[in-house]
Amino acid sequence: MLCVLFASCERDFSFSPQTVISVENSSQMAVAEWFAWHFACPGGFVPIVQVKASDADVLLRTDASIPECSYRIRVMGKKTLVEASSSTGFLYAMLHIRRALPNDITSIKHADSVRWIVPEMSVYGTPETQCSGIMLDVAKTNICMDCMVHLLELMPQMGIYDLTLVNDGGLLSDDVQKIRSSARRAGISLIFEQQKADQFPDFCKYNKKVNQ
Repeated sequence: MLCVLFASCERDFSFSPQTVISVENSSQMAVAEWFAWHFACPGGFVPIVQVKASDADVLLRTDASIPECSYRIRVMGKKTLVEASSSTGFLYAMLHIRRALPNDITSIKHADSVRWIVPEMSVYGTPETQCSGIMLDVAKTNICMDCMVHLLELMPQMGIYDLTLVNDGGLLSDDVQKIRSSARRAGISLIFEQQKADQFPDFCKYNKKVNQ
């Protein structure tokens, strides 16, 4: 469910190298830094993330009255307020803001002459489902490590990411650690499975995990 109230479009919020995002704790810091680094390639800058910044442009603030996974966003011209009760809620909120930015925010190349603006709005959002997921079988897909990590970065709202390791021994330990690190930044829970060549995925068991 998503409720949106748009105000005047003349009071857009603009992200720039001087933008300061204020957080309260380490979990919010992880979400804010994940969001900020989206500007690195297309924008050529990364907004500043600080703990309890005195004069922040974007403020992440805990509101215990908001249900878990839900969030509230108020974009008010020069200021943006993001409220949630959990790290998942803040992650969903920052995803919403990312979607409100120009499409070039997902580019891996520098985007010239793009204004990184979000329209003035008041938003209350909550996920339609409590859990969703994606299963990737690298034994059959032959996906490279960089592509796998990029997939994790693009799909943080998945919640559960079921990874089936290769048939002939699995990924190297360094690869696994890289995947785990990317998953933590994106707020994803991982389920690792190791299978032999003659095994098929236990879809019933997987679906049970996803729906729990």
